[in-house]
Amino acid sequence: MAKPPEEALHQYLQGLAGLNTLVGNRIRTGAAAVKDQRPFVVIEPPNVLLEQHTTGSTGLATSRIPIHCEGTSYKEAREIATLIFDTFKNGWDKTTKMSGLSVRYASPRVRGKSPNVVGGNDVNFHSIEIELNLVHVV
Repeated sequence: MAKPPEEALHQYLQGLAGLNTLVGNRIRTGAAAVKDQRPFVVIEPPNVLLEQHTTGSTGLATSRIPIHCEGTSYKEAREIATLIFDTFKNGWDKTTKMSGLSVRYASPRVRGKSPNVVGGNDVNFHSIEIELNLVHVV
């Protein structure tokens, strides 16, 4: 059975050297704790659409995964978002596995809205959202 897309993405992002330099181990799935110090990344649970054909399932799904890039300044949030965006902007090699998930295609887009998944003090709160669309084997 394939790993859930948000878990595979979490593990993959933890291995990105540039991202590790910016946020350390502060990559969260679901929500960040109120006490989490910025900068950090939050990966929301995905919306998953199973791809169907007239004869049944194709064995593929499209997952839309919101990724919130949080910084102490807009510049810092933008730097984190740019690194993640650039990782996926040219699609995905069909033969590559993302930490146990067989990804056929990846496409990011920047949304720029503040997330609903974090709480606490909004002073110096800067957020950029990337929506990552993954087509993967289920």
